[in-house]
Amino acid sequence: MKVFEFNSLNPAEYADLMLRPRIDFEKLFGVVGEIIRGVQTGGDQALLDFTQKFDGVRPDAPLYRVRPIDDIPMPEDVKQAFGVAFSNIGMFHRAQLPQSITVETMPGVVCSRFPRAIPRVGLYVPGGSAVLPSSVLMLAIPAKLAGCKEIIIATPPRKDGSI
Repeated sequence: MKVFEFNSLNPAEYADLMLRPRIDFEKLFGVVGEIIRGVQTGGDQALLDFTQKFDGVRPDAPLYRVRPIDDIPMPEDVKQAFGVAFSNIGMFHRAQLPQSITVETMPGVVCSRFPRAIPRVGLYVPGGSAVLPSSVLMLAIPAKLAGCKEIIIATPPRKDGSI
């Protein structure tokens, strides 16, 4: 890592360091557009092809159903830790749930706000070499509390095809 001493920087060096990295969005959209078009035309087969291309493994199917936590083999103390985390995360996010409000801002003028859940959400959970089950909890619990009826989780497979 290169280290810079603030007091020894001249104005041009300082300005150069403050520049944000330039992203070639045209190139990025070209790659992303190819993937989107591929999935639109090729469906699940395209998903499996892209998983092979980018993750180096071809899963049996693009979709897996979630198993109940009691069906997943793990030590009891780990299950209990997940239970504590689930409870704590739920308590924190429950306290933030928006409430409906109605305010009469002047005689005869009533303004209201009503929270509405997004019916479906897609959550990306990192996988592969950095498995972070806490990401599932931190994303899915607030979505569930907000009233989302359908929650889809996307995660890359390991090299052996497992999730």
